Amino acid sequence: MGYTAREIDGTVIRAGDVQVYISSVGLAIAPAVGDLVVTANGKQDRVVNGDPRMTMV
Repeated sequence: MGYTAREIDGTVIRAGDVQVYISSVGLAIAPAVGDLVVTANGKQDRVVNGDPRMTMV
């Protein structure tokens, strides 16, 4: 999911960046800053921030 123009600051969030939602439920580890995320098409992105409030219970 992309960012809106209002969210893009040119430093932390740049044009072309995407948001990825990952549920850590059932994973052996929790995604952390610096980890790689590989999408279904093979594109690799790096985790730069996490929001633990999104944890599903």
